[in-house]
Amino acid sequence: TGWTVQDVHWGGVRLGDVLARARPQASGHALRFVSMEVPYVDYLTMPQASLRDVMLAYEMDGKPLPREHGAPVRLIIPEMYGYKNVKWLQGIDVVPEAVNGYWEDLGYDRNAWVGRSNGYGT
Repeated sequence: TGWTVQDVHWGGVRLGDVLARARPQASGHALRFVSMEVPYVDYLTMPQASLRDVMLAYEMDGKPLPREHGAPVRLIIPEMYGYKNVKWLQGIDVVPEAVNGYWEDLGYDRNAWVGRSNGYGT
């Protein structure tokens, strides 16, 4: 589809572990991810953000994440298309709900499940 990259080994920290330490308030049902690449933002629901393989990556194939791939840190969600993997991450905010991010405002699905979104698998 052009939105997935295979055979890349990411290193970083599981977002679920970060959330467990941060203990967001119960009123926070989603996360907003803000990129240094203005105006790029995207959102995940708490259940999406808590999936075991969602991570904040700072390594790619055993080396520090290169700038062109989102250094210093980027969001990685293997089960979703790449447009949800925010590069050049500068902030994460706990918000009441997930709304449309940059690509969703352009017509892409908010839930970007590989093989089940954007006209695939329907």
